[in-house]
Amino acid sequence: MSTSSVLVSLAPSVIAIVSMLVSMISAMIAWRMRQHTEIIQLIEYKRIIRVTSAHINSLWNDVIQEANLAKVKSSTLNVDQNYLERIESAGNRAKKGQKNFAKMIAEYKERERDLTIKDAVEEILILEEVKISVEGDLQRIRNEFGFYLD
Repeated sequence: MSTSSVLVSLAPSVIAIVSMLVSMISAMIAWRMRQHTEIIQLIEYKRIIRVTSAHINSLWNDVIQEANLAKVKSSTLNVDQNYLERIESAGNRAKKGQKNFAKMIAEYKERERDLTIKDAVEEILILEEVKISVEGDLQRIRNEFGFYLD
């Protein structure tokens, strides 16, 4: 058998092997790209969590500041004790909420290293709920006590 006839008879096998290798390499590249995309997505979710957490903390500070300002302003006016107690209660609730939020963030930081995309999305949803709640508290304080702040 001549060399050329051996090569011709092996050609289909070689083509199949090369094709299989190319497919495997393509699959590995695609897998690596997906993995890279997931890492980038997780980094972005963590950034969103940090930004949202900072915003919520700022909102809590606003609630506390509004309550303190209402307390100071109302102390110069002739208001009943019940009104002052409501202002004090609103401020205390805000301080307690801020402390609970700080605990929540501390717990998150412990879990952050092992965070998955699913966990990050759940964390973002929880933070959005907290943000809406704090925004509501701020609006309630402004509505109830805000006329003293002018």
